[in-house]
Amino acid sequence: MVHYPIIMFILNSLAGGISNIVVLKYNKEVRPGILTSAQLLLGGVMLFTLSLFIYDDLTFLLPMKFYLSLGWLIFVSAAGFSIWYYLLAKRKESLISMNIWKFIMPVSGGVLSWIIMPNDSPTFKSIVGMLIVALSFIVYYYRPNKRV
Repeated sequence: MVHYPIIMFILNSLAGGISNIVVLKYNKEVRPGILTSAQLLLGGVMLFTLSLFIYDDLTFLLPMKFYLSLGWLIFVSAAGFSIWYYLLAKRKESLISMNIWKFIMPVSGGVLSWIIMPNDSPTFKSIVGMLIVALSFIVYYYRPNKRV
């Protein structure tokens, strides 16, 4: 049995790592908006092509609410990646320190979905996961005062 989500996660991680390196190496030549557009377009084409082989009944006759939600998600994703690549090009911290902040995205997404989505509510596992993320930030950034 092929585990498509795991394969997609690995490919996403590789693409993200490569794009971070491209931004760091060519930050004078590559504009963040262009990189974001190319990455999202290529990813969208790949996902659409993959869906042709996985799903039997593709339909585009969906409610307007679906297309409005899809448009909003595309905008938020594009804006987020553009901001990320801009900050990455202008960074003063190490790449590792900046990548830790990517763990905030699922946490904020979860909290926003609990606020916005009518039937979505937190579970014990999701709250524990978010607390682990928060604890990891505290551990990483904690600098005890050194007395001489």
